[in-house]
Formats: sequence, structure tokens, C-alpha cells
Amino acid sequence: DFEDADEETTFTDEETGEQVPINSDDIEDNFTVGATITMRDRYTPVTVTRIDERSYSLNGYETDHSGAPYDAGDALDFIFKWYGTCTLHTITRP
Repeated sequence: DFEDADEETTFTDEETGEQVPINSDDIEDNFTVGATITMRDRYTPVTVTRIDERSYSLNGYETDHSGAPYDAGDALDFIFKWYGTCTLHTITRP
């Protein structure tokens, strides 16, 4: 849950060296609308894109199985889930 997200990570873009703090307090400020985080391992890229003020696309999906849009808490959970398992991380902003 978004309010309970106590995990914090500094997302480091391996291509540019840019560091972006991504956690429940500042995801709204640091992960701007139109930005995409891509995390890759040997096989498949995993992406998180901020669509608008309130919603996010997780790996190309904009809603969960019940049709609810993904919010910042969902995006954080997804980033935390995959960040450690992937070896290359990039962030692109519009």
C-alpha cells in the first residue's frame, strides 16, 4: 500500500549516471509525467511509465485485473519488485 511503502531506492541510470530518488515521498516530484523507467536483465525489459498526474503504465498495462488504473503505490511496488533482479536501469524523461 502506498502509505506503507517504507522502501526507498535511489534509482541510478546506468547510461547517464543520473540518480533519481524513488520512494513514496518523492515519486510524484522525481518521476515526472511522461517519464519511463526501464529495467532489463538478460531476457526481458520491464517498464514503468507515468501516464498522467495519477496513473502509471506497468509493462504496457494501464489497469490491474479489476480494471483499476495503476497509481503511484502500484508503480513503487513494481519498481521495488524488479529493481534488484535487473542489471541495467535507465530513466527517460520527455
